[in-house]
Amino acid sequence: MWVNAAHRNGTRVLGNFITEGASGSSDMELLVRGPDGQINKDGFNPFFADKFVQMAVYYKFDGWFINIESGLLGGERTARQLIQWLKYLTQEMHKNVPNSLVIWYDSVTTAGQIKYQNILNDKNISFFNVCDGLFTNYWYDKNGPAFSAMAAGPRNRDVYTGIDTYGRGTYGGGGFNTFLQALEAIKHGKTSAGIFAPAWTFFEVSGDTFANDRLFWVGSPPGVVNRRPGVADYVIPKCVPKSTSFYTNFSLGTGHQFFIEGKSMIGLQDWFNLSHQSISPNNLTFQLPRPNSLWWDYTFDTAYNGGTSLTINSSGQFILPFAKLPLYTLSLQIPLQTPLKLSVTYLPKQTDLKFSPYIKIGSNSINNSTQGQSFIMSEGALVPDSANTVQIELVSDSGAVTSQSFTPTSTISRNNGWITSEFILTCSIFRDSSSSTLNGDVTIRNDLVIQEFGISLYNLKNPTSHNVTRQLLGYVGELSIIPQNTKPDINIEMVQNVEFERKMFDTSDLDELSDEVIFVWGIIRWNVTFTPNQESSTHTNINLNADLLDASVEKQLALTPAVTSLENTFAYYNIYVGMSPSSLSTSPDLNELTFLGISDTTQFSICGYGVMKSEVESGNGLAIWIQGVYEIDGSGVDKTKWGMVWVDLKN
Repeated sequence: MWVNAAHRNGTRVLGNFITEGASGSSDMELLVRGPDGQINKDGFNPFFADKFVQMAVYYKFDGWFINIESGLLGGERTARQLIQWLKYLTQEMHKNVPNSLVIWYDSVTTAGQIKYQNILNDKNISFFNVCDGLFTNYWYDKNGPAFSAMAAGPRNRDVYTGIDTYGRGTYGGGGFNTFLQALEAIKHGKTSAGIFAPAWTFFEVSGDTFANDRLFWVGSPPGVVNRRPGVADYVIPKCVPKSTSFYTNFSLGTGHQFFIEGKSMIGLQDWFNLSHQSISPNNLTFQLPRPNSLWWDYTFDTAYNGGTSLTINSSGQFILPFAKLPLYTLSLQIPLQTPLKLSVTYLPKQTDLKFSPYIKIGSNSINNSTQGQSFIMSEGALVPDSANTVQIELVSDSGAVTSQSFTPTSTISRNNGWITSEFILTCSIFRDSSSSTLNGDVTIRNDLVIQEFGISLYNLKNPTSHNVTRQLLGYVGELSIIPQNTKPDINIEMVQNVEFERKMFDTSDLDELSDEVIFVWGIIRWNVTFTPNQESSTHTNINLNADLLDASVEKQLALTPAVTSLENTFAYYNIYVGMSPSSLSTSPDLNELTFLGISDTTQFSICGYGVMKSEVESGNGLAIWIQGVYEIDGSGVDKTKWGMVWVDLKN
């Protein structure tokens, strides 16, 4: 779950191997000599390095952080063995896990002693030379990063100068105010930065946890007096790791409510599941002329799908008729002849504002001509700013930018005031104005590259007469770019083969509702593969024990035969339950169901779901629905992707 969430946002995850104290010293002898003590011609045993590689492949780690804080019993001899072991681990990781990293922590010297150097120097550079980087200890001064950069030469960015958020000797002291001194030193020294314990804002700082975390990473909003910078002021945004399509619902994987299509499904109830975390914006500020100052933030108050949505805020006068807000830096490859569907779902808080998608498109043409390539709009009328439009910027190879606007293909009203605007950009909108003039020996690849993606904000009031200071301008719930003539990389199956193993018991010893309510417990599984025996398709491990039934019985539950092979093709699953007769429609009615939770595996536990005995006596049972959500374009909300099982509670 953690690894998937990180990868979804383009972040690599390293496994951590650490030893500490005297016990770690003997462990290091075992590490380099292997379980049988047989070493190869390079002086080490590859057994445990191979196990590290296997674990990384299996759990989808992107490498290893090797943190040896135990002295080596063999001193310099073991250090030489460890260097060869580290070299082998790095090489094997590169072979088996593309773009993997092996990072060494600055603790052990080439003499085999625990002596933190705090910079890259001759006592630890032998480890650095055989792996992908060094994470330094924290006790350097303002010149430390520059010394490390000089020692690293062209690999200066492979030095991760350490910052301890707790302080504890870190240059500048750590925390909110003084860790920036360390980042300033690292910026001028031209190394990378390694931040230790970024969850400090959750564990040690009182107040609003998410506000503190945002302050740490992003800093104060733009436009405020004495704005405090954050880590992001020192970091260049990375492109979102999407190749052909893009979808986000801005969910943080947690919330105080859970929303489906703008409706709260569970009321005020905290939840956490990283399998439901979507892609966060990687652009933090917008370049707007003063006094206009806009920024985005997260809110738990309302969402369209998930637990959070994006708010668009103003700290001053928004007097522009139009503003483009590029939330994402992308490198999305779109074939020239491919129509695109752009979609934004938003909830305006000002009646005079409209939201629509914004994209910036360039070309990845490769040619040997000095003539720059440009694009021309060949269809679609320019519409006035007073309409809800999609804003497109086209960038030629020479850097020239042209802009046009197009009306939406459809505008859909959703629950609770949410609005979805969809735009189809047909392939004839873009044509290469230079292709007809290029010579035959020119090689050109006519793919488009979406470089930025975000929203356009239209101020429908006359900006010369309505200089209104606003705070919250609106919410953004979903944003997507979907090519229209391409199929998903995998074949999406329906959620199939749902089964439920349950037990039921009364509440006589639990509360005053014992005569009215029973609790149901059990495990739901789906997309499982099994082979029914020839005599019957049954499951026998089901215990029923309820006063309602006036008996304790063992009962067999008939199961539908499974297909022979199914894959887990969805990013995550939503689980719902309700009371229903055995005759059910093929699609669920969310207004009559209770949302139970989220799963990123094909199993979910129901723990004490309360059922009225009167419902059971009337012949109703549990209708359990599983909704597969395919996160690339949100198509899991298509009712054909549902699966269900009906549980008879009486017989």
